Amino acid sequence: MDISNYVINFVKYHGYEGVFLVGFTQSVIQPMPVLPFIIMSKQLGLNPILVSIIGVISNVLGAIVSYWLGYFLGENVGKRILSEKQFLKARAFFDRFGIWAILIGEPYKAICWIGGILRFNFYKYIIMTSISRVLHTALYLMLSHAINNIF
Repeated sequence: MDISNYVINFVKYHGYEGVFLVGFTQSVIQPMPVLPFIIMSKQLGLNPILVSIIGVISNVLGAIVSYWLGYFLGENVGKRILSEKQFLKARAFFDRFGIWAILIGEPYKAICWIGGILRFNFYKYIIMTSISRVLHTALYLMLSHAINNIF
């Protein structure tokens, strides 16, 4: 079973707690984002607004953990967690856009780790991460609403 199916089944079985764990771990170690669960929320028997709120909170909490892991564990561990290719790509993205890279925020796990590795100001990092997650989530919530009204 690939990770996508595993995560979908995990959320289906655990509900909102599953959404929280997916959102939190997305920021730290695993690649599956919480955003698609907003679109799938009706099919999973979940409230899309509650999934959105839980997704933002869990992503930001996970981003705090990733920041400090990156800060204390550094570049060598970051390259192993992210893969060297993803690490170098995220690093180049930060070099080009600076703090604004956090607002774009994808790939999210890499952005979270690199923020700490590059020792961005923590408070600016959290503000930009929070804004990023709210904007991404609002976009998916609108998309979810449109899809659920069409189908």
